[in-house]
Amino acid sequence: MSAAPPSPRRVVRWAAVLLLAGAAASLAATHIVPFSVLLPEAERVYLLGSFNDWNISDDALMTNDHGVWRKTLSLEKGEHAYKFKAEGARIAGDGWRLDWKATRENRSEPASFHSVLVVPDDLKTFRARQRGAQETSRGIEIPLFYDLHPSNNASFRPSGYFICPLETAPPAGEWKLPALTDDQPLFTTVPLGDSTVLAVLDRHPADARFYNRVYFDRNGNRDLTDDPPINGDTDSPGQRYFYCAFPPVDLEIEAGGRRMPYRLTMQAGGNLPAQDPSARYDPEQLSKLHFFTSPQCAYLGEAMVDGVGYRFAIGDTMANGSFGDIARLNPDIQYPNQQLYAEGDSFYLSTDARVGPADGLLLGNFLAVGHRLFAVHLDVPGGKLTLEPRTENVGALETPATVDSMALLAASGDQGLMLRRVAGKVAIPSGTWRLLDYRIEKTDEWGDTWSLQSSGTENTPALAVPDRETVPLAIGEPLRTVVKISDDALRQAAAGRPLKMDLAIFGNANEIVDGVRHTSGTQTQHKMSTRRSDRPGEAIYRIIKPDGERITSGSFEYG
Repeated sequence: MSAAPPSPRRVVRWAAVLLLAGAAASLAATHIVPFSVLLPEAERVYLLGSFNDWNISDDALMTNDHGVWRKTLSLEKGEHAYKFKAEGARIAGDGWRLDWKATRENRSEPASFHSVLVVPDDLKTFRARQRGAQETSRGIEIPLFYDLHPSNNASFRPSGYFICPLETAPPAGEWKLPALTDDQPLFTTVPLGDSTVLAVLDRHPADARFYNRVYFDRNGNRDLTDDPPINGDTDSPGQRYFYCAFPPVDLEIEAGGRRMPYRLTMQAGGNLPAQDPSARYDPEQLSKLHFFTSPQCAYLGEAMVDGVGYRFAIGDTMANGSFGDIARLNPDIQYPNQQLYAEGDSFYLSTDARVGPADGLLLGNFLAVGHRLFAVHLDVPGGKLTLEPRTENVGALETPATVDSMALLAASGDQGLMLRRVAGKVAIPSGTWRLLDYRIEKTDEWGDTWSLQSSGTENTPALAVPDRETVPLAIGEPLRTVVKISDDALRQAAAGRPLKMDLAIFGNANEIVDGVRHTSGTQTQHKMSTRRSDRPGEAIYRIIKPDGERITSGSFEYG
C-alpha cells in the first residue's frame, strides 16, 4: 500500500520551514564588521571593495562622526579587499586611502593597492582596532593597538635595533642548555622589558662556515632545551664576510609587571677569522662579529586634536621591549662639529594616511602640537596613550618659521619636549632646554617652499624659558659656511693626492645644518643642483694665494 500524498497545507508549512532555515543559515554565515577611518578634512567618504564591486554609490557612503567616518557591513566568510575613497576640496591626491588599522594589505601591484580583511579570522583584532579616542577629565585618551610588521614590508614601519655583545661562555648563573653542534658556540643576552633573555649562536651542521642557528629563551625560564632551534638563511657578500638573517620570533614579555606581545628578528654577520673553514674565533676576535635584534612590531593609534586628525605610532627604537624610553644624550658618542646625539624610543605623529620616517620624533614627556601643549602619559602594556593639557608652569617660544618637527631636551637631562607642526607663539613648559634637532619650513620670495633640517651642537646656546614669558627662538637663517681640512687630508695632499675639503653649514644658534630641500613650487629663482633636483646648487670654492692669485676653483658635492 502506498503512502498518502501530503496535504497542501502540510506542503506549504514545510516550504516555510525550509525557507526560514535557509534564511537562518544565511544569517549565520555573515558577520557584523565595523569600519572607520579618520578623515576630518573630507566632505564625503565611500567604503569600496570586493563586497560592492568597488561601486561608488549612496549605499557605499560612510557616516561622518566628528571627523571619523563609519560604516557597518554584514560580510560573509572569506577574504575581502577594500579601501576608502575620500572626496572634498581639502583632499590631497586622488582620494584613495588604505586602512592603516587593517591587519593585512596587498601591495603587490601599485595600481591595485588595497587593504585586506579575512572573515572571521581577523575580526577580533580588527574590531579592537576600531576603538576611538575619548575626551576625558584628564585629557585625550587614545587607545593603542599592537601592530606586527608584515614579512613583505613594502611600506614604512617604526623599527630599531640592539647590538648584543657576544661571549664564548654563558653568563653567570644556572642555565639549561641544549645539545650544541658547534665546538665554539657564542652567547649573548638580550634585554626585553623587565627581563633579560639568553641567546646562543650555533652552527648546523658542524662544518657550516658561519653561525646559522640560534637558540632563544623566548619564555625566559633559563631553560633553552624547551625552545626549538631557529635556523637562518646565510649569505656571503664577500669571500670572508658572512651574514645570516633569522625568521621572526613571537613571544610575550613582561613590562611594568604586565604581559605584552612582542615580535623581533635576529641577525648575525662578520668576517671569518681565517680562510680555513675549521678556524674558530679567539675571544679578542669577537669584535669581527656582530649580532643584533630588531623589533618587528609597533603600537598605533589615532585622535582628533583641535579639529585635525592625527595618527600616532610608538616605535621601540632601543629594541628593548620598553616602547617608553625618553630621549637621553649619549656622552660616549662623538659626532663631527660637536653634534648632540640623543638616544630614545620614537614617537610618530602624522596627518597623512599613515606615518612615515619624516613624522618621527625622539620620545619626550611633553608634546606641543598645533596650538596646544600636552603632558604625554604612555602606557603601552595597558594599550593607552593619554595627552593631558598642560597649563601651569608654561612659557612660550616665538618661532621664526613653521616648525614641522623639533626635539628639545631639558638641561637636567630627564625630560624631553616634542614639537610638531607649530608656528608663531608656541607654549612649552618653563625651564631651560637644549636643542636636539629640528625641521622648519619657509617660503622664498617667489612662493616656493623649502625645508631646513638641523641638529643642535655643544655650542648651541640653551633656551631659558621663564614662566609666562615668551622667548624668541633664534634658529635657521642667517646661515654661515665653514670649510674644514683635516691634518690627514693635508698630509695626503703633500704626498701628491687630491686635497679633501669638507663644507659645513651652521645656523643662527650654531646648529649644524643636515639638509636643505626644495619641497614645493616651480617659481624659485635660486640656482638648483644639476645632480639633485630637490637641492640648491652646489657651493663653489676658490683657492687663492695671499697676494690674490687664484690657484684653483671648483664645487663641492653632496654627500
